[in-house]
Amino acid sequence: MEKIYEENNNRPKSRMLSFSTVLSFAVALFAIVSLIAVGFNQISYAAPETKEITIKFGQIDGKVVHLEGIYGASKQLWVPMMFENSTDTTDTSNPVIFCMENSKRAGSGTYETGDEQHDTYSDSGLIYILNQSSVNGGPGIVDDVDSLEYPVEELTKRGKLEANDKRYLEIYATQMAMWMYLHEKYEGTGDSRYGNIEDYDTLKGELAVHLSNSSTLNRTLFKGYFYNHYIRDLVEEAKTARNSKTVTAVLASESISLVGDSDTYQTDKITVQANPSSDLVNYSVDLEGLNGAYVVDKDGTTRDPLYVFQPSDYFYIRVPVNKVTDETKKVTIKIAAEFKNYVDGEYYVSQSSKDTDQKVVKLTHENYRVENATEISFVPAPDTGMTTAQTIYFIGLIVLLCGVGIIYANAKPVEEK
Repeated sequence: MEKIYEENNNRPKSRMLSFSTVLSFAVALFAIVSLIAVGFNQISYAAPETKEITIKFGQIDGKVVHLEGIYGASKQLWVPMMFENSTDTTDTSNPVIFCMENSKRAGSGTYETGDEQHDTYSDSGLIYILNQSSVNGGPGIVDDVDSLEYPVEELTKRGKLEANDKRYLEIYATQMAMWMYLHEKYEGTGDSRYGNIEDYDTLKGELAVHLSNSSTLNRTLFKGYFYNHYIRDLVEEAKTARNSKTVTAVLASESISLVGDSDTYQTDKITVQANPSSDLVNYSVDLEGLNGAYVVDKDGTTRDPLYVFQPSDYFYIRVPVNKVTDETKKVTIKIAAEFKNYVDGEYYVSQSSKDTDQKVVKLTHENYRVENATEISFVPAPDTGMTTAQTIYFIGLIVLLCGVGIIYANAKPVEEK
């Protein structure tokens, strides 16, 4: 045993690590690199942020006021005047809050997003109505309001409607149009939240619109066929309304080619066509349908769906050659564009009385988003050219053959002696 120990002790120590040790280090290094490249780079999809607003009823001379339409024998379509920031009904910068469910009461207090409904209300008909209202910067639902006069039986006011009363009448028209649109859209669906307008057909007849505080104030703003004059055509337009702003991906050509000597296909350049083009703020691009496909900008830099392109930018789509098969060779380009000059609405629900109070819509003047999808096929034309490597091989083959020819030509047969 002593001899063995001495021999082992006298054996030169190897400077090389064992294969298993090297492999362990390699695996560890690979794990660290993978964690950095994959784990730390992942996008965090946090829950949507809940937003809150405080709704207040408008007041005149310290008393809460509302708008009411009297029709039929004694029916009323009562519209609250609700605002986000204050009780001042004359402040045109103060956002007007509109109600969604006519069959429920309107309540003041704290409202929040984050209900089971979408935060952004996506009904294109309602968005269309909101954008027509002059309260929100549109052309106006009561389009002849400047020529309207107080009804003859109104004793407290004479002549043309005053500026504030014009605004109140437009608020009434906007809310009435929303409720009538929802009633007609959901009538017969069993959804009683939107269809509970008492004597709906009678409401289409003569209507007297009053501004009232239920005690000392009762001013008539309009008397006549309000629905026929201002609401009917708007509701019909809202039923077929689509986004008035559009965006489309446009390919310069259907050419599909290899990127240099790589094994990656690339489309011709793709631009975005918007209508109206002057209102386009920016856009982003996402792809579906073809595994491995990705977007690169004009400089060839890979861009993810969160990257924001400017209106004048263009991009390409690339995909590895081995991902394009007879079964999967189409990709869908999804463009999400932001436009200005178009208002949207956000859903809010009462924080304290979600079941009894109406859901409301608050306008947002953030850029309005429009989405569109375009499908393209990756059917590359046969590549009749040669790559650089093939060219080198071909030249090499020519040189070799020439060399063999020269050697053969200079070779002389050995003469027999």
